[in-house]
Amino acid sequence: MDGRSLTIILPSTNKTVPTKMVQHLKEFVELSFKVNKAGKPVKVRVEKSLSASCDKEAIRLLTNGPAWVISGNNRITTKIEL
Repeated sequence: MDGRSLTIILPSTNKTVPTKMVQHLKEFVELSFKVNKAGKPVKVRVEKSLSASCDKEAIRLLTNGPAWVISGNNRITTKIEL
């Protein structure tokens, strides 16, 4: 990792909780990604997995979220609380 790290806690109104995820509530999926010129996450990679359904939901939340504004070309690592 490049030292850039960010924890995102998204509003619960945007989350859908897969059935298998209930046992993992209040845990994190850790994702890393790059940001394209439009501010959208690309090349998303799961760094810490909880389950396939949790990972899929974390990626959905990240990619459907607001645009990112960063400087440089470094990869970002973020934790998404589910």
